[in-house]
Amino acid sequence: MSLRSLRPHLPSRSRRRSSLTPTATLLASFAICAAQVSCSGGASSSGSTPPPTPPPTPTPTPQSLAVSAPGTSLLIGDTLQLTATSKYTDGSSHDVTSTAVWTVSSGAPATVSSGGLLGATSAGDFTVTATVGSLSATQAFHVATPRTTPGENGFNWASVNIQGMGYVTGLVIHPLAPYDIYIRTDVGGAYRFDRTRQQWIPLLDRYGRLESEIYGVESIAVDATDTNTVYIAAAHGRTLSGSNVQTPAEVLVSHDRGATWANTGLGAKSLYIGANDSYRGTTGERLVVDPSDPGVVYFASRQNGLWRGVRTTGDQFDWQPVSSSLPSPSISPGVTFVLFDKSGGTNSSGETLNLYAGVYGSGVYASTDAGSTWTQIASTVNPERAAIASDGALFVAFGGDEGATSGGVGRYSGGKWQDITPPGANAAFAGVTVDPANPRTVLAAANSNRKIYRSSDQGATWSAIPSATPDVYTPQYYPAGPGMWGNAALVIDPANSKRVWQTNGYGVLETEDITAASTQWTWQMNNLEELVVQKVIVPPVVTVPGTNTPGADLLSVVADMVGFRHASRDIVPAATIDSFAYVAQGTGIAYCASQTHNAVFVGWDETDVARPMSGITADNGLTWKHIPNTAPGTAGKIAMAADDPKKMVWAPYNASPVYTLDGGVVWNPAKSNGAPLPASWQLSNPWWNGDVLTADQVAPGTYYYFNNGDFYVSSDNGATWTNRTVAWPQDPHWVIQASIVPNPAKAGDVWMAFAPNSNQPWMYQLIHSSDGGKTFVPVTTLEYADFVAFGKGNDASTPFIYVHGRAPGDTADAIYKSEDTGATWTRISDPPRMQFGEINSLEGDMRTRDLVYVGQGGRGIVFGYGANSGITRPSSRHAR
Repeated sequence: MSLRSLRPHLPSRSRRRSSLTPTATLLASFAICAAQVSCSGGASSSGSTPPPTPPPTPTPTPQSLAVSAPGTSLLIGDTLQLTATSKYTDGSSHDVTSTAVWTVSSGAPATVSSGGLLGATSAGDFTVTATVGSLSATQAFHVATPRTTPGENGFNWASVNIQGMGYVTGLVIHPLAPYDIYIRTDVGGAYRFDRTRQQWIPLLDRYGRLESEIYGVESIAVDATDTNTVYIAAAHGRTLSGSNVQTPAEVLVSHDRGATWANTGLGAKSLYIGANDSYRGTTGERLVVDPSDPGVVYFASRQNGLWRGVRTTGDQFDWQPVSSSLPSPSISPGVTFVLFDKSGGTNSSGETLNLYAGVYGSGVYASTDAGSTWTQIASTVNPERAAIASDGALFVAFGGDEGATSGGVGRYSGGKWQDITPPGANAAFAGVTVDPANPRTVLAAANSNRKIYRSSDQGATWSAIPSATPDVYTPQYYPAGPGMWGNAALVIDPANSKRVWQTNGYGVLETEDITAASTQWTWQMNNLEELVVQKVIVPPVVTVPGTNTPGADLLSVVADMVGFRHASRDIVPAATIDSFAYVAQGTGIAYCASQTHNAVFVGWDETDVARPMSGITADNGLTWKHIPNTAPGTAGKIAMAADDPKKMVWAPYNASPVYTLDGGVVWNPAKSNGAPLPASWQLSNPWWNGDVLTADQVAPGTYYYFNNGDFYVSSDNGATWTNRTVAWPQDPHWVIQASIVPNPAKAGDVWMAFAPNSNQPWMYQLIHSSDGGKTFVPVTTLEYADFVAFGKGNDASTPFIYVHGRAPGDTADAIYKSEDTGATWTRISDPPRMQFGEINSLEGDMRTRDLVYVGQGGRGIVFGYGANSGITRPSSRHAR
């Protein structure tokens, strides 16, 4: 997609001049004044000297030049319009794109036209330079190879390019070539880094909604003897006890670098696991494989002590708790790390003799008999992460949860413990790493503010690592100083001792030379998509009215970063749709069906649920202004009437709905039978995101609303509501993710889907009403449907329908498409590769056939595109 900017005309600098010369003008003025009795207020001018003529205002001259773009990270085949802006000595700024001379760096994987249109031709990094007269400006860009996942029936799937953000809580690198890099996240699964393509490969997409808890990965480990074998510790397997659901800790193993996984049997022990709990990033790897005997694996739990697994048959392990001589705390974070020291040799069974474990609240413990007995070697109570040098020296980082301010670094070697905290480093520590090729080189990092220290003598002396600023390829929407929060893993790359990786609350950074006088960090975020997406909409805007700017590919509201206008699904957005101090969330977003460039969103500040986030746009999200009056509440869901964007209904979090007729200046209580319309139970938690409020897309002033089994309709702009008292085909009470989806081509044609909660083992059929919600009937051509959406069809009256669910005879969840209003269905995703386990939102594109988006709660946004979409991408299909 070509993103084009409007270029305002430069103001004329010519001035209208008098036909008189300056001297003649002055004489004429004096003569006129002298003929008067008085001048300038009546004082006599006889014999006075006229005031001097003020000097002419100097013509503004160009002072600086800047290059801007809708985003600086894009994919092969994309184009985007660059803008050159000159700032003048009078403080004004003007667009000089058309007069600038544009060039790209030598050998760049891109081209740039004389008008600043950039085209990405291959993967790589480069800079663009704009020159105007003696001024020049540059902008760095990154081009990545798009990664696609094959679907079915001509469809492919790919991620919308957002690049984050989310907490990457751990990183491990395999010690053998090709030195695979694996990361774990708190809610977004696990990834492997493709060093050749410089992008991340998601490893858990094959898991569906019934196993979605697996996307919280507590720890990750590799088999040091086999480059193909990797383990993860995650919640997997659901057990119901009344209305409560338990998801025990499981250790899973893959023998194909993460493409497929098998349980090892730990789940039967019902151990607690909490990948998104406190200390998730400051504590170390709780999972480790014996480097001498890969048939032995240890798991350090949060509340159930340290466990040892021994392989029995196939991928099954016999899991047992270790010796009682090691403390087994019952509160998190529990046992914070476990690791092996190969320098002590092995026992007669081939198992590594020396192990270490950190127990929060107790200290560091060592075993010299392959884990049979343990002895406390340090009483410092808050050990969190650790690393072993090739000579057997143990390095431990001490600290607390994210934001802790006290801690240190210790070394244990030759049976002696020594405090080696960097002098003056008054901080809690998290990451610690040792160079695999040199046991004397150690790095340690504070758990905030990117404070990293390096020692070349095992911690006897330290030097602080000075960082160059800014970082390279920082997504533009990251707030100032990103990467300063939640520092987690720190790892020296075994493939290159100067290369270092670090993870934090925003993602992954890497430097090519930690020894440089000023260390340059690069964000490695290609295809790392961990945003929790609450809602995706695709207003069918072709061109923004009054401009030549194409309509956005999509709009979204998300956790932490509020939301985005995605001008292109392949280009990282430059900005969020609202500003905030730390993290904030968008929860509801909608557009006006008849004036689709108008949209509105609501949300909340995650540091204070009472603080609203909001926005109204009349230009397809190019600019936003806040809702004038947010007194009714925060978050929840909002809808715009089909005929007038000033008419809206808002159902705030945990509050009764309200309506407005003037764009949100005055809100009035919505009523049913003379009483306030009840607050929806589905909106009683600010994180819940069921689509329980929407406008009919055709009928003026008509809305639909759902509250825990009650279906309401208003036809007077939300003022009064009628409870339809529907006879439901299935009882829909207590379903958090209930969705009301009107047909955009037919008034009163309403569809509903219910995605069961994790403690609801049953499934819900897709239901349909052709009478405005008076009656609903099940769609029997599907077994069930969790989400439903509409997209452009073969004609205007019959849009395509998309669902996430299951068709009769199928055995796994998938995305399906119907071209005949649900009579028949075609599967367009491939479940063994992708099941959309964290799906929160489904939305089709009414401008383009065979184009559908899926918003996920920890895996960003993916889109499926078929042959009729016209979308082509480079050949980069990864069949895994």
